[in-house]
Amino acid sequence: MNKLILIRHGKTKCNLDGVYCGMTNVPLCPEGISELRELLQHTHYPSCEGYDIVTSGMKRTNETLHTLYGNLPFTVDAAFREMNLGVFETKSYEELKDRADYQAWISGDVTANRTPGGESAQEMAARVYARFTERMEGDGRKLMLFTHGGPIGFLMLLLFPGEREGWYDWQPKNGRGYMVELEGTKALSYQPVPEET
Repeated sequence: MNKLILIRHGKTKCNLDGVYCGMTNVPLCPEGISELRELLQHTHYPSCEGYDIVTSGMKRTNETLHTLYGNLPFTVDAAFREMNLGVFETKSYEELKDRADYQAWISGDVTANRTPGGESAQEMAARVYARFTERMEGDGRKLMLFTHGGPIGFLMLLLFPGEREGWYDWQPKNGRGYMVELEGTKALSYQPVPEET
């Protein structure tokens, strides 16, 4: 039996401002840190004992780990980073809506369309899933991953096909996520993280 814990980073200023943020390395905002501390007061996060603790290496994921679990040792795996949004990084819909390259990206198949200077959601999902399978092959694996909404959404969509319509439907709120039980890389069940107390 393998276990996987997925936790989305806390809020950033980009989240508050409603701008695209994938590979831009922003920290948590004060509101994001306060929300994580509030969650610690009123919910229960799973124990990290025995888990390989991994972050995407971005400031916001590292700070989320430290806010929730303290100054624990961890490793970085950049394969679990958010989608690279290229020239659209840190721009809002209002700033982009009249650009031809933005309209070309957002119209049609948004999952398959590649952002100029970046990647497509399909490409991001492929790299995330490939690394997930490498890390979870075998038995007795325990991985706690601090990552982003996109990687979590796609992983859950691929692990539980047909349960929800799309990857956006699986994206947890900031500071939240899922605990998944697996046989190898085959998902058996999941529950929300953190548990309400």
